[in-house]
Amino acid sequence: MSTEKTSRKLARWARWVCSRIPLIGWILRALAIAGLCAHRNEAGAIAGLVAALGCGRAKIAGRARAALGSLENQQAVDELCATWARTRAAELDQILADSGYVASRPPELRILTALRFHDTIELRDAADVPLIAACLDDSDGRVRAAASRSLGALPPGALQDALCDIAIRNPSAAAARLCIEHGFRPRDEEHAALMLFVTRQLDAYFAEDDRFDMLRREYDRADPVVQDHVMQVARSGDRRCLGFFGGRKRLSDCTEAEIRVAIDSGLEHNDWERLWRAFLQMPLKHGMPLIDRFRTSGWQPGSAREQSLFKEVLALSANGTSGAVAPEQAKASISVFQRWVDAGSSAELRRVTTGELVQKLGQVTPPEGVTIVAALAPRSDLDDAARETIEHHEHWLVRLAGYACGAVRTNLARDKVDDPVHWVRELAQASDVLEFWPVKATPTHLEQLGAAPAEAWTGKLGTARRLLRVLMAHRLDTAEWVESAVEAGEFAGEFAQADGFAPA
Repeated sequence: MSTEKTSRKLARWARWVCSRIPLIGWILRALAIAGLCAHRNEAGAIAGLVAALGCGRAKIAGRARAALGSLENQQAVDELCATWARTRAAELDQILADSGYVASRPPELRILTALRFHDTIELRDAADVPLIAACLDDSDGRVRAAASRSLGALPPGALQDALCDIAIRNPSAAAARLCIEHGFRPRDEEHAALMLFVTRQLDAYFAEDDRFDMLRREYDRADPVVQDHVMQVARSGDRRCLGFFGGRKRLSDCTEAEIRVAIDSGLEHNDWERLWRAFLQMPLKHGMPLIDRFRTSGWQPGSAREQSLFKEVLALSANGTSGAVAPEQAKASISVFQRWVDAGSSAELRRVTTGELVQKLGQVTPPEGVTIVAALAPRSDLDDAARETIEHHEHWLVRLAGYACGAVRTNLARDKVDDPVHWVRELAQASDVLEFWPVKATPTHLEQLGAAPAEAWTGKLGTARRLLRVLMAHRLDTAEWVESAVEAGEFAGEFAQADGFAPA
């Protein structure tokens, strides 16, 4: 029998099953209940069987009850569960309870029937948590109780986090009360601070975040709904909350600790937009370590102009360790030092083993030593002993090449180069370049940077100079910049636009 014909028959039987037509009504009812029972595993038969329960004929109702209690097809079970959910009829409730039926779909119905006809359910998927939380307000007390038991048994981790998120978005709802009762908190300490605050667990909140550092960071990341919850508590009259309205200070006025915390928070929450704004403004000792994170983030700025700048920054930092001479420095010719460095990429030297090159360092002239160091720098098998040989070489030019090409490992943000020769300290360390705030750049600063000798644009520290030049030029070309701000406090750290602050 075709599906269309079956559907027509089922619809017809559903009309006949309670027929009261004189003389033939009993025949129609008999035919209808026989057909509906025979097709009980068709979802389309459920409406007729449910109607038969209330037909007023004990025999027909009994057959319908037996049919509904012996369903073997999940689609038919789902249809019966959906009918129960709409009507909450006592007789359907009893049939489902006796049969142990649980719907398979949609998810809301699956959860509802599982809660109604089982004492509790074990959750494995965080996506089910909001569905169970919605049942905390169900009209059936048995459903509410089962939902509460199920959520109260959630293990720490993603499932509790999901329930806490619901509490944060609706701190007056049953889910929030349950979280408070069971002491649930998000694993992320900043998110936990936000939850404690909006659910008015203020004693616990101030024990964790009495300076509002974490709360301000979460507030800036939150959507307007959650921000409104925060403001309601902040304005509630509790004098302890008045500190939330404290001021911010400009990024350039922050301590090293405040900037570091702000960067760590931005990275933890993938807040690339604000990290990029800060990168454009703060010293490269903070900014350069962020570049590889930008590269792998998959993020880019929204405007075409800044996308171009972003790509230029990534390209500059991705260049080889030997670097390139800045355009301003390409006067009559490339620097002699740069020529020695460039010679390190020759095919002839690539054929020489690392050990042989290191051994040659003690037998060659200083210019030849520079070339050998440039050839050694990118090699993966350059060990610590070889690096120390370069760092402590008797000639300063070879030592300088070690720093410039990266054969001597340094941390640009912290390490100081301890060398008796001025040129090694000046060109290898470049502390002024790493400490300068691009947000404070003036045309004079850009001219001073351009006056550096050609050797200063070589290697990793040459990369720092080229990056600084790009950031300074961008700063001067977009004079409308507003300096970023960081929440005040020793351990504060959320970047934000500081409205009203002009660039220094």
